[in-house]
Amino acid sequence: MTDWLDPVRAALDASPTQVQFFVRDDDAGWDDDGLDRLLDRCAAHDVHIDIAVIPVELDSGLATSLRARAATGLVHLHQHGFRHVNHENNGRKYEFGPSRSHDQQLADIAQGRELIDEHLHPYVDSVFTPPWNRCTDETAAALANLGFKILSRDLSAEPFGRDDLSEVPVTVDWFAKKKGVPLTRDEIGRQIADQIAAGDGPVGVMLHHAVTDAGNLAGIDELLALIAGHESAVSTSIYNSSL
Repeated sequence: MTDWLDPVRAALDASPTQVQFFVRDDDAGWDDDGLDRLLDRCAAHDVHIDIAVIPVELDSGLATSLRARAATGLVHLHQHGFRHVNHENNGRKYEFGPSRSHDQQLADIAQGRELIDEHLHPYVDSVFTPPWNRCTDETAAALANLGFKILSRDLSAEPFGRDDLSEVPVTVDWFAKKKGVPLTRDEIGRQIADQIAAGDGPVGVMLHHAVTDAGNLAGIDELLALIAGHESAVSTSIYNSSL
């Protein structure tokens, strides 16, 4: 049953222009089998997907698999933090948070980039996704200093407004919760439809393969089929959507 996608279909039908979609999946390095299942579904529909890779969790086996996937042109790889660990003693979790200086952050990001490039060259986009979608002005400065082109967080994050670093946020979180309760499929569909109607940029859907069960994978598969099959939907990557 795909009734939950009816608002999305209606919004696409009504759109005066084609709508760009990108799919960002976080935490590559955890649950390789779950990642493979998701990538298989994207491949079946010829839908692009951006994979945020945790540098220290990347081993040779995963790297070989990801390079083969990226060679198809549908899988796009970028850096997801460094260790995906929390450095804050209080409040919300950050790997690149207020307790860490520009130099500390730059050192971690640079070391992570070296690991990613070592294993995944030449398939690494100049994109950075911070764990938990959170970082600071110091992070943005470090990214710009290292030559990164794009920062991807979520829509709720206040843009840093830098001329030397573009921002391409995800706009819909598949695993978001409202008052501690996961969104229903209908609520996800309405959010996607609202983003299409707003026309403010690409619709970015954030996934986490490590917590994707069979039911969620089936729903994701339905969305991928719609993106692939609707004449007003265009599948793209984070990097290409910014061009």
